[in-house]
Amino acid sequence: APAGCAKAGCRLLDVAGERSQADADGAHRKGRADQQMSDQQRGPAEQEAQALIAEAASLAAPNCPADFVTKLFARTIPDDLLRCRAANLAALARDAWDFAAVRRVGAPKIRIVDLAGAADASVLEILNDDMPFLVDSVMAELSRQGIESGLLAHPVITVERNLNGERIAYG
Repeated sequence: APAGCAKAGCRLLDVAGERSQADADGAHRKGRADQQMSDQQRGPAEQEAQALIAEAASLAAPNCPADFVTKLFARTIPDDLLRCRAANLAALARDAWDFAAVRRVGAPKIRIVDLAGAADASVLEILNDDMPFLVDSVMAELSRQGIESGLLAHPVITVERNLNGERIAYG
């Protein structure tokens, strides 16, 4: 299992959306979260997940803005988050912040790295313009290859970049 998380797998991350609106995949993931939790469980689990995200945001500072950490994990299924420690989420957020610092405008940026301390887990990060069904397509291919996802963070964040692809603003 990944260090700090109770379940092995990979993390898929899409942080460079051109729009701030939720896409069709967000609605799909929200529907899955709704199906997994009863009405009585939803409130406390979501509250606990929000507290975990807030703690991770605090730990990620000063190298990573707190609001980025919040946006990064805001749409993640609470049960997936609750299997992780705040320190590990903070480390993932710092790595994502650094990875997203530069991206050529209009071109995807992808990396796969082994998760520190976990022999059987990797992190898959994808930065791309927001496009429908990208996450569904990637998740379907991972599933087809027998790769399980333990934590999926799929924010859609508006990113402004200069001509060199350097992040100059986000929202």
